[in-house]
This record gives sequence, structure tokens and C-alpha cells, in this order.
Amino acid sequence: MFLAKDAPEYRTGYSIALSFLCMSIAGSTAYFIACMVENHQRAKGSSKHVRKAADEKGVLGDLDPNYRYML
Repeated sequence: MFLAKDAPEYRTGYSIALSFLCMSIAGSTAYFIACMVENHQRAKGSSKHVRKAADEKGVLGDLDPNYRYML
């Protein structure tokens, strides 16, 4: 990323680093929103696994309607 020919400003290297930083911020924000939406739907009871028996819910893992996503 930081090539000797780009010295001393290293615009290419810093541009790449800044673009990856922005991409990680956007991805983290999208994941946070997706978790919030899914937790809200589960709180309302609109999960497709709500009507399952208690013993069936135990093997669902993170599909269990009582499971909440956290960051």
C-alpha cells in the first residue's frame, strides 16, 4: 500500500486505508441495524418458530424466539 514512489505523501496508501475504514464502519452499522430489527420482530412475536413446542425450541439455537442478538 505504502510504496516508496508515493513518498512522502503516500496518497494511495492512505486512500486504501481510509476506504477500508469506511467500509468497516458501514458494515458494522448495517449489522447493528439488522440485529435491532430482528430483535424487535422477536419481541413482537412475529418469528416463524413461536408456535413450536418447548422441547423443539431448545434445539433451535439462535433461531429460538427467546434468543436475542447482541453486539
